[in-house]
Amino acid sequence: MNKICNRLAGTALVVILSLQGAPGIFAQNRKALPEDNGMALVNPGMGWMVFYYSNVLENYGSKLEPSDIVEDFPGMSTVFLRLPWSFVEPEKDKFNWEIIDTPAQRWLEKGRQVAFCITATENWTRQGTPQWVFDEGAKYYEVGGFLEPDYDDPVFLAAWNTWWQRWPSAMTAIRRLPFLL
Repeated sequence: MNKICNRLAGTALVVILSLQGAPGIFAQNRKALPEDNGMALVNPGMGWMVFYYSNVLENYGSKLEPSDIVEDFPGMSTVFLRLPWSFVEPEKDKFNWEIIDTPAQRWLEKGRQVAFCITATENWTRQGTPQWVFDEGAKYYEVGGFLEPDYDDPVFLAAWNTWWQRWPSAMTAIRRLPFLL
């Protein structure tokens, strides 16, 4: 019983001595009250985002001047590029990196973020998956005139995995990205 009491007393002493430094720790937890300067808060990864491509190449940001990154829109921090895979790799091992890299660079050069979404199916063009993937034997479903790949098909998965492994090393912009969608 004495051993237990001695250990508890020793433990209590260590805790008490260590808490003597605690006021300094608690003093660091201060409330920040920034003054409102009237400017929009640019919150990377949150807040406003401009759609450069949203499927169709001729829509949205593609109509902007090459130097325009929508700096006049308060709080905009991210550009979103959503494209079908078939636009980026129309033929096997023949990539069109510029379709992504070129517009992404202008935002990255100004300290903005870029988000990507590469799709395998679409509802506005016959297919998002490149035709060569189906020609190699990947299974698909036709729904309302659109081709939907069988996402469990080994041919589709092999092609997608090859694409996924190649694109980060091939694009300049992607090496500076905080996230992918």
